[in-house]
This record gives sequence, structure tokens and C-alpha cells, in this order.
Amino acid sequence: MKLPLPYTRIEKYERDLKRWEFMDEEAQRERVKMSAMQAKYLTGRQHKNGAAYNPINLQYENSQDGEILKMRDEDAKVRALLRSKNLDVRSNCGYNPINGSDRSGI
Repeated sequence: MKLPLPYTRIEKYERDLKRWEFMDEEAQRERVKMSAMQAKYLTGRQHKNGAAYNPINLQYENSQDGEILKMRDEDAKVRALLRSKNLDVRSNCGYNPINGSDRSGI
């Protein structure tokens, strides 16, 4: 029975080199993945609150995230007022049928 030849020094070196290259590529992929997760989600942000406001005193943070959250909240309030006005205009007439006086809209 013929035994396999042992690896030569060059073959061992090439095998080790491929292994280290693979490990470097894997580490690079992991860094790219983590940076994408940090950009899109809150993954990897240590000691940072999940929301851009202080939950104790309900104040917005003095940062770009706090400004964005404040703008979103104000936009939601405006949309809610527009919706209530549209519902009022489309659902009710211009006067109060009980006493016949004019109604004030929203």
C-alpha cells in the first residue's frame, strides 16, 4: 500500500496563505456588514438610547436624530389636523341642525 507523501514546506506555506487570506476576507465582510447595520439599525451603538429623546423628561435630544424625530412628530400632528378638518368638512354641513346656528369648523 502506497502512503501519501507529506506536504512539502511550499505546500504548507501556500495552504496557510490561503487560510489567512480567507480569514482576512471574512473579517472585511464582517466589518462591512456591521457598518451597514449601524447605518440602518441601532446595532453596535453602545450606550446610546434607542430613541432620540429622553424618556424621563420627554425632551428631544440636541442632535440630528433629535431634530429628525421632532420634525416627524410635528408632521404627524399636521396630518392629523388635516384629516380631522377633511372629515369635518365632508361629514358635516355648515350649520348646526339642532339650533340652526352656523357651525365653526376646525
